[in-house]
Amino acid sequence: MKKGCDDITLSSIHYPSISVRSDSGKKTLFEALVLCFQVEMDWQGQKLSELLMQVMLVGFAISAFVTGYSMGSFQMMLLVYAGGVILTTLVTVPNWPFFNRHPLKWLDPSEAERHPKPQQATPAPSKKKPSKTHQK
Repeated sequence: MKKGCDDITLSSIHYPSISVRSDSGKKTLFEALVLCFQVEMDWQGQKLSELLMQVMLVGFAISAFVTGYSMGSFQMMLLVYAGGVILTTLVTVPNWPFFNRHPLKWLDPSEAERHPKPQQATPAPSKKKPSKTHQK
């Protein structure tokens, strides 16, 4: 289990609750779930997951159509495609280790304070001449 998942008590469960701390200072169910199931997939992993999902769904759609057409069964086609969707979900949704090969190196907060953000430049006034209007 991840850090913070060991001190969950039934008294800290609030329905419905948006706050992350109860009156007693113990973790609520929402905060405990966030700590236990943190998802930290890097950008390249998200791209790979998206590509895998698209390829797998198209592949299962084609194989389901061919299977259903050859067997003459619409039900079989739906079952093959539903199985493909479930398998695709199991492969692409969890945060598998191969999705985290390129971790991001965030700047330490103390280091970030030493390098302030650049200020946005104000746009220069336009030098367009006013258009002439036709008067009759």
